[in-house]
Amino acid sequence: MKSLKKILDEWKAGKVSGSVTMYRLLAPNVQLVQLWPEYKPGESIPADLLPRIIYLILEDSQAVGAVEPQEDNLQAVMLSQWRGKGIFSKAMKEVILPHILQSKPLQRLQLQRSEYGDRRVGQLKKMALSMGFILLKEDAEIRLVLDASKKRLPIL
Repeated sequence: MKSLKKILDEWKAGKVSGSVTMYRLLAPNVQLVQLWPEYKPGESIPADLLPRIIYLILEDSQAVGAVEPQEDNLQAVMLSQWRGKGIFSKAMKEVILPHILQSKPLQRLQLQRSEYGDRRVGQLKKMALSMGFILLKEDAEIRLVLDASKKRLPIL
């Protein structure tokens, strides 16, 4: 499976290879993208095929980050020159999380120290807590959860 960073780079270049793309603007700063695998005429298409859902974070109409909800985690990437400006947090709090939680009221997040390092994990944990996630467990991996079934969220 193609990495989220590779998809972001290809999107910025104008085409995500190997995919049929459908998208819609959810807000001026977030675009919802569905990536469907390309099939050749006559090729069998699985009946249970679902698109890959990606939220692009925009700044001045330019994709600067991406979030992909997965079964038991959220994957995210933000281009380094756009980090630390509040763009990611604003998009997550105001648009992406409320949109995800409409169809999936329980969202998990796992942060692994081996992947990010102690300093970065601390920053990501602080950001997740500010978005409403609750800390479940903290050791080599930090596990958090956001349960929308217990609170009202804005409907987009």
